[in-house]
Order: sequence, then C-alpha cells, then structure tokens
Amino acid sequence: MLFAAIGGVHGNAAALDAALARIDEMGIHTVVCTGNLAAGGDDGDAVIGALRARGVTCVQGELDRLVVRAARKADSLKKRLAVGVFDAVQRAHGALASGNVEFLRALPHRLMLSFEGKSVCLCHGTVASQSDTLAENDSIERFRRQREAANCTIVICGSDERAFARVVDGTLFVNPGRVDAPGAVATFVVVDTDTDPPSADVVRVA
Repeated sequence: MLFAAIGGVHGNAAALDAALARIDEMGIHTVVCTGNLAAGGDDGDAVIGALRARGVTCVQGELDRLVVRAARKADSLKKRLAVGVFDAVQRAHGALASGNVEFLRALPHRLMLSFEGKSVCLCHGTVASQSDTLAENDSIERFRRQREAANCTIVICGSDERAFARVVDGTLFVNPGRVDAPGAVATFVVVDTDTDPPSADVVRVA
C-alpha cells in the first residue's frame, strides 16, 4: 500500500490544502503527520480542523508541546527560546480555540502503527526525543541506534529538516520535511510498503 507522511504545517492552511489535494489526486487514503501543526502561521485552528476532518494520525511536535505550555511556562520559555520562536508559540496559543490546545496536549509523543503487516514508528525528532533531529547525512551508527530503539520496519521521524528517505539495515527512515516549506513549496513523502525493503519518494507541490 501507499501512505503519505506530512509534517511541519506551522499554521499554514493553504500549504496543507495543497498537500492534501495532491495526496487525494494520487489516490492515497492514509496520511500520518509528525507534528508542529500551529506555531508559525495564522491558521492553526483551520489546520487542526482539516487534519481532524481528514482523519490524519498525528503525533505531538516540539512546537506543539511548547504551544501547550505557553501560558503556564511563559517566563521560562522566554528565557530559553529564540525571540522569534517564543513569539510564534505565544501567538499560536493565544489564537487557538481551547479545544484545539487540548487536542495538541493529548497528542502522543510516539506511535507504533502497522500497515499491511509492516511496523511503523511515527515520531517527531527522533525515536527517543521530540527535540532531537535525525538528518540524512548522520552517521550509519546513529541510524542503527534509532533502528534498535524503534525495532520496526519503517521510522517516520519529522523534525522540519530537509525531507529524505534512507534505508539502513533493511529499515526505511523517512523525514517528510515541511508542508510549510520555504519558497511556497509544500513537501511531503509517499511511502510504498509493497517493496522490499519499503521505499519512499519525496513530493513537492507549489
């Protein structure tokens, strides 16, 4: 089967709509999301509404976690976050409906899924940490440690970095990149579970 992995929406409903429209054109029904849904743009409520209506399976991104904590931890967040990040988190928290803040709060940090008998670990950052990052050019030893931690066939590890797909010792690692990518190009990844090992293609939509 084919499924799509998206991430890094950042409150950009137009970019999300473009990505989901292309996914629908491709006949793909299953979509997963690595988080960072609201902070950064003005359409957080619309983004969360669209994801929920579409039945997209989501995990909590690092920025989602900060948005949830924005009111209670404002002083400490202001001290440790870059000014632009802090402002984006505060704006998102203030603009979101209370039900959508609770939706972000309830999202899991990591999910274990199964598609056509293939085990999938969906997370943000890395298997062990929301705030960590796994990049395509990281050492094979680092990928192997993540493979051991996940113990599955496919790892979807969004962290808003450049999209990539890499197979290490039979495990497919995928980073879907950002739906809200620079240059008005929505980026996501389509995963094919029918190949051995599973494979993936990066898709970019204006």
